Formats: sequence, structure tokens, C-alpha cells
Amino acid sequence: GARTRAPSTASSRLTARSWRRSSPPADAPANAPSPATPTAPAPSQTPERCTALRAARKWQDLLACGKALSDQGVANGADVQQIAQKELKNERVAREIQNKITSGSWKDARTALRQLPQDSVYVHELGQVLERAELAFVQEQARQANSLLAARECNALSDLLSRLTTSGDSAGRAAAEVNAIYAKCVTAAAPVITASSPPPPAAPPAPRPGCEPALIDDWTQQAVNQFSNGYAQSALALVVRAVNCKPDVRLYRFAATFACAAHNVALAKLYFGKVPPMFQPAIEAKCQQEHIDLASAASGE
Repeated sequence: GARTRAPSTASSRLTARSWRRSSPPADAPANAPSPATPTAPAPSQTPERCTALRAARKWQDLLACGKALSDQGVANGADVQQIAQKELKNERVAREIQNKITSGSWKDARTALRQLPQDSVYVHELGQVLERAELAFVQEQARQANSLLAARECNALSDLLSRLTTSGDSAGRAAAEVNAIYAKCVTAAAPVITASSPPPPAAPPAPRPGCEPALIDDWTQQAVNQFSNGYAQSALALVVRAVNCKPDVRLYRFAATFACAAHNVALAKLYFGKVPPMFQPAIEAKCQQEHIDLASAASGE
């Protein structure tokens, strides 16, 4: 039969070379692992770090941290940035409020504080600072007034009261305290009439020094003029002097009205409570025009 032809020598050499190229080296393991992929470094900005920056009130760093979280695809990165931007703005306002408190401009500080977002970290803190500053001022003015009362320096007490009443709402609480102390001084200076006292002389007793009728009339007229010209604080200071020398319904009505116009809430409530009910509605209406509610004053609340 036919003879089978043996493969050529060239063809055998080609097959051997191809086998050697496709086979692994003799010393290589059969299942050698592929080279390891380098591990990416851990991110420097994490949610935990952002939380720490927020607690430390480092708003600029917190803003950068929030941006990094957004770049990493973290869901709340945008929220962190929004908080940082908001508190950066609030921080500037907080510094201005602190300066107003330090300078004694408490009314302006209170107004600015109400404009801060209530969820800001600065609202509660500044509210406490403002309350402590006002309380310290009231206590100091009361201490001075009590020292003058002990020395029976009623005229000096009247001057102190005038200074406070012309300071507006910032000193309203202190003015109310000093006014009560001044009333004690005036009462103590008045002659005491008892059952065993001799009958009073036929002529009216001389007025207390500094409370002559001519002075009271002059203060009252000046107060009315000042109020008509738009100077409510000066009008209030003058009528307070008059009413402490001559407590009567007419002067109480003036004092309550002028106090509302001067936005001195403490004195407005004090004098409104002394006005008879029949005269209160008209005063209450005028005070409401100044955004001061005296509805509860008549009941002593």
C-alpha cells in the first residue's frame, strides 16, 4: 500500500519553537498570581473630620471639607457646604452684635440678634451674653442709687434717673429700678404726720427743696414741648422729674405716653399701671402705634 510520508525536519522545528513560546518557564509556578494593583490613599477629608471642624467653628475649613466630600460622592457634602457658608455669614454678624453689647447699645444688639437665623450656633450664646451685660448694668445703677438713698441725696438721684431715662430702651430696666429707689428717697424726705402730731399750720407747708410748684410746671411744659417736637426721650426725662415730685393722674398719663414714644417699655408699663382704667384705652392705643403692648400692665403682670 501507500507509504506514509514522515514530517519534514523544518516543520518539526517550527512546531517545537511554537510550543516553547506558549509554555511557561520550567521554574515558574503553575498558578502564579498577577502583580498587585497599588491601593489608593485614604481621603484626608471624611465626614468625621467635617463634624470636628463644625464643632470647632472653623467654617472656611468646613467649606473645603464639604467640597471634598462632594467630590468623593458622599451624599451630604452639599449640606456641609451650605452650613459652612451660612455660618461664615453669621460669624460676621455675631462679631458686630458683640461690639454693640460691649458698647452698651443693647437695643441695637437685640434687634440684630433677632435677625440671626434661629438655628445658628451664635444665637443662644449671644443671647446669654446680652442678658448678663444688661443685668450687670442694672445692678450697678441700683447700687449707686441705693448709696444716694442712704445719703438722702435725692437731687443726685433725680439726676441719675434723668440720665437713664434719656438713654432710651437700653437703660429702661435700670431706669425703672432707680425710679423706685428715687420714690423712696422722696417719701423719706417728706414730713411724717402721725395721730399725736400737732395740727398742721394754717399756711400750706413749704414744698420739698427741688420740688417747688414753679419747677414742676416748668418741667411739665418743657416735656410737652419736647414731645411735640419729636424728642420723646427728653420729654420723658422731664416728666419723670415732675411726677416724682407731684404724683398725679395727669403726669402719670404724660409719663406713660412719653415712655411709649421713647420705646422705654419698663417705664411705660410702670406709669401705665398707675393711670386710672378710664384713661388707659387712649394711652394703650398710642403705645400700640409704637408696637408696645400694654394690655397686661393694668393687671400688674
